[in-house]
Amino acid sequence: MPDLSAQDCDDCLAGTFQQIRSCCDGQIEGKIGGRIVRGSCYLRFETYPFYRVTAATLAQLPLPPSPEAPPAAAAASGTSLLKFATGNQTAGIITIFGLVQCMPDLSAQDCDDCLAGTFQQIRSCCDGQIEGKIGGRIVRGSCYLRFETYPFYRVTAATLAQLPLPPSPEAPPATENGNTTRKVVIIIVSILIFMAVVVITSIFLYCRRPKQEVKNFNENGGQECVQFRFASIRVATHNFSDDNKLGQGGFGAVYKGLLQDGQAIAVKRLARNSAQGEVEFKNEVLLVARLQHRNLVRLHGFCFEGTEKLLVYEFVPNSSLDQFLFDPSKRSLIDWEIRYQIIVGIARGVLYLHQDSQLRVIHRDLKASNILLDDQMNAKISDFGMAKLFQMDQTQDATSRIVGTL
Repeated sequence: MPDLSAQDCDDCLAGTFQQIRSCCDGQIEGKIGGRIVRGSCYLRFETYPFYRVTAATLAQLPLPPSPEAPPAAAAASGTSLLKFATGNQTAGIITIFGLVQCMPDLSAQDCDDCLAGTFQQIRSCCDGQIEGKIGGRIVRGSCYLRFETYPFYRVTAATLAQLPLPPSPEAPPATENGNTTRKVVIIIVSILIFMAVVVITSIFLYCRRPKQEVKNFNENGGQECVQFRFASIRVATHNFSDDNKLGQGGFGAVYKGLLQDGQAIAVKRLARNSAQGEVEFKNEVLLVARLQHRNLVRLHGFCFEGTEKLLVYEFVPNSSLDQFLFDPSKRSLIDWEIRYQIIVGIARGVLYLHQDSQLRVIHRDLKASNILLDDQMNAKISDFGMAKLFQMDQTQDATSRIVGTL
């Protein structure tokens, strides 16, 4: 009913749904329609569209036929959203309170015709024994009538007429509503544009970010070696900052770097005028990638873009052996026990290169500056740019140039 609050209407309709499930001893399946009438709400369901259905149309459908009344004219003349009227009349000591309502989609004439049918149905119901009844309800396809001897509605039609009803769909929107709608549209469009800019910017930055790994490099069945982009190495070393510089060798400088995943690395950047050319560079990559031993420095990957040639090794925190042997302030830090450990580590690495690995490798540039020391002072042989690969049964070789350090 229009006089109900939103909460009361929800509660009443919830009761009708429960009543549908429990009606007919649970035999609701197979039914083609039904109506539930409670004190303040009404539910109807059919297998055909019954909106805008007139009494004449209902008479043509195969359905059973479903006091002066309250002011039906007031209900019939209601708006397209509300056709509702209440009233009362006193006869002697009894006051009859009545309520009529039509479906909002009915025209005024159709509402009048439907309510007229309810009045006729009141006179003919109960075999004409309407006298003495204290109340009743008539529910038809498109209208509803209820009368009682007590006031069962909360507001009158006059009260409802004073409520601010929403405008009908045909009515043009007010200027204030138009302004509000315009503001809402502007806000929504602004938010969508902002989100689009954020998404496009994020995608652009994601595509522009330096990628660490682009492809794997492998040759002759060796283990795969990661090729890095020069941009990612430059970011990891802070653009090859002097603060990250670990040392300077004959072929170039060595820098400390930090990858995006937090892994520390040592980057050997070959000088552009270095004697180690492309052949030596590729040789070192292939050899170190295929050699795996605890006393050999581990190669994480390489970079070869344009004139830039870089080798990415594991980072060893204690630098090289020559830093301890030839620096008087550090020489005392390595006693004979540590020196013996370093010597054994170098010997094991050389034995692996000459005998135990799947390849026979001659380093040809073994010196203190090419022996790196980890945090436990374990020796790791590095710098294989001058190394030469022998056959497994080969014991000697002839060379056309002198290599190594004099």
